[in-house]
Amino acid sequence: ALEECALESDEKEQIPRVTVKWPNDVLIRRTQSAQSSLSPSAREAHEKIAGILIESAQDWFLIGIGINVGYAPSIPLEGADYGRRATCLSQYCNASTSAGEIDGEGRSKEEEEYWINMSKKLAIDIAHDLHSWLHSASSSLSLDVHSGESVLNQWKSYIDWDMELILRDTPKRERVTLKSVMDDGRVVVQEVETGLTRTLITDYFL
Repeated sequence: ALEECALESDEKEQIPRVTVKWPNDVLIRRTQSAQSSLSPSAREAHEKIAGILIESAQDWFLIGIGINVGYAPSIPLEGADYGRRATCLSQYCNASTSAGEIDGEGRSKEEEEYWINMSKKLAIDIAHDLHSWLHSASSSLSLDVHSGESVLNQWKSYIDWDMELILRDTPKRERVTLKSVMDDGRVVVQEVETGLTRTLITDYFL
């Protein structure tokens, strides 16, 4: 749906692709056209559009999904609290509204209402899809879609293996690329500068 929005918009040089970043972020890889005067590395950006948190409470799992729909928060790109640049759906999907009174953010009241309603619809769709997945039966090939292996393989299909990550909690904040995700949640990364590989357990990436 996101790619369809981009193709229908006037910004066709920005071709988005949904990717994931370990352990719980959803990113948009935006690549400008090859005709751009920017270098290949400058033409590509991985911006955060959603995050997922899961906590356990007795026999329950509490799942929180946050999606930037109408707005993207401003994230510092340097300093102690620096992080990854954020994006939102409204940067790729045009609101179907007529012109109206403009608020302090440069948006009309109609556009504001549109993205509020879009957020509500998106929440319902996600809840419906999650319910359908939880109660779905195995396929005719006897593949258990609820097994850890199946879930991990689906997650891996969205990884951009060439994306450079930064180790957030190390003194040198080394740049690495993801090489493997193990069944128990550990990840294998390779340092960009030295080529050394390491297995990580609790590290977080930027």
